[in-house]
Amino acid sequence: MPNDPRGAPPLAPAAFLTCEPGLAYLVRGGADLFAGVAGRAGSLRLLADIPDGEAVFGMEIAGAALLLLPRPGASLLPVPVEDLGADLARLADAWVSRAVDRARHLPHPVARDLRALDAPPTLILADGEGELPAGAVAIPPGERPLWCLWRQGRLTGPWGTLEGPGDAPVPVLRTAPLHALDDSLVRACASEDLAREGQLVAALAAFNSRIAARLGDWSAAEGAAFGAHLARLANADAAALTTAIDELTERPASGVPEAALGLESPLLAALRKVAQAAGANLPPDAARGGGEGEDDEEILTVFAANSGLRVRRVRL
Repeated sequence: MPNDPRGAPPLAPAAFLTCEPGLAYLVRGGADLFAGVAGRAGSLRLLADIPDGEAVFGMEIAGAALLLLPRPGASLLPVPVEDLGADLARLADAWVSRAVDRARHLPHPVARDLRALDAPPTLILADGEGELPAGAVAIPPGERPLWCLWRQGRLTGPWGTLEGPGDAPVPVLRTAPLHALDDSLVRACASEDLAREGQLVAALAAFNSRIAARLGDWSAAEGAAFGAHLARLANADAAALTTAIDELTERPASGVPEAALGLESPLLAALRKVAQAAGANLPPDAARGGGEGEDDEEILTVFAANSGLRVRRVRL
């Protein structure tokens, strides 16, 4: 495994580590790879288990991030991709194979879009240049990816298209075949060949940008679904609160006329509030209060008894 040319020691973070573009994170001891928004509840999605000796290639995802969590006792060594040396091809093959496989299982229409290009293969690719007749579906001979470069015609696959000399190499796997739209000519080569020619770093960057676009679409869809769920909960809560308030404000009247403001004694006003809170009905003549010369406290005791309430004197 290569050493970090900057001499930095391996990282053993206790929390998630964001995978930055341009860096490969060499995994020592195993790690779990997530995509999502760090700190946002419910946004993280486990993408893959990364075993010891493999690497994750960082990328920038719109609205989300690629996050690594090492297992207990494990560590991560960030290395610039161009400094991976002889390990670049091996690590690239493992990363491309794992990323393509896991992207097919995202719970989002993106995965269905990827699987929509599935078709029975009609042609096995071989190293070097080869012709693909229109309608051909090509796959590599083994599990390792082959990179296809444009020579002629139009071709497409889940992870890129080839229509001209400026198009980036497209990885082709058994789960990501290459479709010939016209009679075409391609050059197929292994990662080692691209690395020797100095093209593998750029090819990986192009592949990562496509992975990032898929993950960005998935994250946006997940965020929209989460927002819609929160809106439904908020609407349900608001409806329940409105119903409860309506029930309180529309309580059937007790039949007792409200006393004219300022004409009711404080004791009777307090009794009225207590009776309303307890759901008791005061006698109809309670609104008139005591007559001239009558003791409000005695009247209060009578009205309370008639309403099923008890009163007692409290000295403050």
